[in-house]
Amino acid sequence: MADKQFSFDNRVAFVVKGLYDTDGNGYLDANDFENMALKLTILEGKGQYDKAKHEHQKATMRGVWNEIAELADLNKDGQVQVDEFKAAVQKVLQGKKFEQFPNCFRESINRKFASIDVNGDNLMSLDEFRIDCVNRNAQSIEEIDGCWEKLLNEEDRKKGGLTLERYQQLWAEFIANPDPNCPGSRLFGPLPELA
Repeated sequence: MADKQFSFDNRVAFVVKGLYDTDGNGYLDANDFENMALKLTILEGKGQYDKAKHEHQKATMRGVWNEIAELADLNKDGQVQVDEFKAAVQKVLQGKKFEQFPNCFRESINRKFASIDVNGDNLMSLDEFRIDCVNRNAQSIEEIDGCWEKLLNEEDRKKGGLTLERYQQLWAEFIANPDPNCPGSRLFGPLPELA
């Protein structure tokens, strides 16, 4: 089961359906990124709404959508299906490091980290990892903590969690490394089987 759960195909499907498809229709479109702008505004504001920050998030997320659509909307219908996203990932991201990713991916990864780092200390702790995991899909604590342990290297353990730079590295592994056993494959905890 672990191989399928953390397989490349399942991780790509998770990015589409579990992270970006905010309206749950099974594909990505501009509406998902408008919704994400509000979500990120509220999460980063720890429940507070700031209109100026929301406008900034909307502009950023529109840019992310436009870049993703340019890379992945192969039939130009205004929707990005899982298969289109997978083809784009394989063409544009596979085997690359975070610094080599297009701006849209780097920006969305950085925004995701900011939304997880609840206390704003620039370090994702075990507690913040657990909250992120259960906000998507409640799993057993043993599975969540097991994923956390596989993410960490010795330097992470010394620091008490993941820095933004380490999170970026693991995100790049999550989406661009086909190995189901790479540490980055556990970045979002136990995954539902979507592919």
